[in-house]
Amino acid sequence: MICSRLKLFLGHIISPSQGAFVEGRNIMHNILLCQDIVKQHGRKHYPPSILLKIDLRKAYDTLEWDFIKDMLISLNFPSHIINIVMTCISTAQFSFILNGSPMPLFKSKRGIRQGDPMSPLIFVICMEYLSRLLKVARDHVNFRFHPRCNRFKLNHLCFADDLMIFFRGDFASVRILLDKLEFFAKSSGLVANSSKSDMYLAGVSLASKRIFAVECEHLVVRMTSKIRSWQVRNLSYAARLQLVSTVLMNITNFWCQILVLPKKMLKQVNAICRAYLWHRKADSNAPENMNWARVCTPKMLGGLGIRNLKVWNLVTVGKHVWHISSISDSMWVRWVKDRLGQWVHNAYYTIKEVYLELLGARQPVDWAGFVWNRSSIPKARFMLWLAVNERLKSTDKLAALGLISTDICPLCGLLVIPLLSLHLGSRSVLQLRGRLLLLHYAVLRMRSGVLGMIRSRISKCLCYLLLSASEVLFSFMHMKSESWETLPIRGVSLSC
Repeated sequence: MICSRLKLFLGHIISPSQGAFVEGRNIMHNILLCQDIVKQHGRKHYPPSILLKIDLRKAYDTLEWDFIKDMLISLNFPSHIINIVMTCISTAQFSFILNGSPMPLFKSKRGIRQGDPMSPLIFVICMEYLSRLLKVARDHVNFRFHPRCNRFKLNHLCFADDLMIFFRGDFASVRILLDKLEFFAKSSGLVANSSKSDMYLAGVSLASKRIFAVECEHLVVRMTSKIRSWQVRNLSYAARLQLVSTVLMNITNFWCQILVLPKKMLKQVNAICRAYLWHRKADSNAPENMNWARVCTPKMLGGLGIRNLKVWNLVTVGKHVWHISSISDSMWVRWVKDRLGQWVHNAYYTIKEVYLELLGARQPVDWAGFVWNRSSIPKARFMLWLAVNERLKSTDKLAALGLISTDICPLCGLLVIPLLSLHLGSRSVLQLRGRLLLLHYAVLRMRSGVLGMIRSRISKCLCYLLLSASEVLFSFMHMKSESWETLPIRGVSLSC
């Protein structure tokens, strides 16, 4: 409740230069603004200017409690709210484990807790003191603005515990800013970490020109290191699909929302994800089971739901264009409008709708609900997807390739159906019901290890395919027992 109350009016008391943890603001806008400021730094005869990135050392742990209380009082917070906030901060107790035994609880003297939903809001309020100090510095008679910030009177941007300061490269401006930073450190307990003063911001490189694939190389290194740690596990297709969708793709997600990434880099990411999904490796030249463009389509359109990185990159970056015409409480938006004029656009931009539109017009497949049935296990769903797309390494496929000498079903000894590699010779609904009931029961028993002799005769992939097919077909018959329509699997027709 306290957090919800604080969020309501933080936007009215926090300076626009702070983009993190304030409702209605986007930290990515400040990053875009930094990118635009350094755009001309590589040119000759450019005026001397400095971009100083400061990281605060152990920001949450060193924040003084007296400073927090003074800030809340100076910003005219109600006394009962101040008492509640200070009680939450000062009554926390901690312990540590020594030689496997927990030690007695003890209280801290300063700092705010990591993971507490109120801590980011309190930290933003405290950083407001530094923002106002830097505003005083910009009004100093000897302070000189950065050449691209003079018109906008901008000298700093805050990114939570990271601070970016812009100013002209002269001694007087440096001295003024260092004095303000030193005064802030004595008041709040927050000290600059000199070892982390580099030109990187929230993991994104500040480039004066367009970004190249070499600058994104560390993303590829992160992905390959993840895959090396997964290679020791014998993961199924479904498990690898989950890791590709939720872990590997999300490594590039933040960059995709800020920069138009190079095509070479996008190809490398796609190659890594493709190799791991089909071959459990970070690098493989072996052919895959399915075209990657088909894989990177939504499940209802016949794919696996993996993001198309090229389209996703354009869609997420394109939303910033909509922000220019729809958001006013943003330093970056005002910066753009100051240079390009007002933008008017009444339509509402949603990433999902634009993403599907750029993928192209495609009709939903009629078998999507049949394959992605939640009642079956993920491994079986993936095998059914391969079977429906005729990519399952079944007996007839292997025989056609000359890898095996026979295309006889290992269960009944008859010729297999070319799609599912199963011999379903039923001619009536009653016979089909009986066979599916027995099939469903048998596969469940095989999963528990009871029918080991039968399990040894068929492959593991076929086990999961049988399980999913039996579950889905039985539920389908139960709902529609009066009239058997053609099953929504291309190439198979089971009717009365």
